[in-house]
Amino acid sequence: MANVLPYQAIMSVNGLSGPWQDRLKQAYKLLTNKDDYTGTAGQNVFVQNKINDGTLQGKLGTPTATQPVDNRSDYQKFVDEFSNILGSAPQKFSEVNPFENYYNEGQINQQVDALLDPYFNKIKDNFQQDINTKRGIINRDAELQNQQMDYNKDAFNRDLGLQTTDTINNTNQNYANSNTFFSGGRDARLNRVQADANNREADYMNGFNYNTTNLNNSVNDQNQALDQQWNRYIDPLTGEWSQQMGMAKANQKNAFINSPEIKARYANDGQDYANNYFNSADQKIDSAGLRYGVDPTIVQAYKQNLKNNVNLT
Repeated sequence: MANVLPYQAIMSVNGLSGPWQDRLKQAYKLLTNKDDYTGTAGQNVFVQNKINDGTLQGKLGTPTATQPVDNRSDYQKFVDEFSNILGSAPQKFSEVNPFENYYNEGQINQQVDALLDPYFNKIKDNFQQDINTKRGIINRDAELQNQQMDYNKDAFNRDLGLQTTDTINNTNQNYANSNTFFSGGRDARLNRVQADANNREADYMNGFNYNTTNLNNSVNDQNQALDQQWNRYIDPLTGEWSQQMGMAKANQKNAFINSPEIKARYANDGQDYANNYFNSADQKIDSAGLRYGVDPTIVQAYKQNLKNNVNLT
């Protein structure tokens, strides 16, 4: 340290405090046990020699290895330590401990199911009962109509048969009375009677089949409409009340997750996390201020500056 001046050399020695003048004075007293330090060149060179041979470091209990010269002012050292504190701020609480950690999604889903399933199952059961009731009415009415049409058909066939028999008997009687029973005219007349009966029966059956087909189509259309009404509200894969239930469960799940209790606990823990850091940082800043003789109002301003620039919540 031949090219180093005493005031530079003393600043490289740990265990002393204050500006270089105070440090030289402290060192001189420690080496000589005298309070007559006046800052003369001889006194300063004496201290520097004791630094060079390690005597001062030995008395201070610090390593004797030569330390790099630190030409920073005490205030700059304080500022640098503050910068290190500011630069070493931890991550935000939300990054270290995400909100998702504060609730169990599986348990919340179970709570939602337990709360809403009975309500929506009742709605679904009532809806299904209504569908089944309507379907029963449709099928019962169709059965009654089929029975009525079958009854009408049987009555028609019975009446047609009686009318045809009467016509045939009358025709035979008339031809017998006129002694032309075995004539070709009677046969022709009977053929016309039978043909007319066959045509009337065919016409009736065409109408009967037409009405039966229309009735069956109407029943099928009404049942398909009920199926569509059911499927519009019910998920065919799960049987759940799909859209309404899904929206209600999503909203209720969100309400559980964002309940005041969970949000308050998360906010309180986040504030504790920030307070612990700032309390520790304030102690470090206070300590640096004392070591480097910084005015307390300035130290307080730096502590506030830290709070203004570090957001942990």
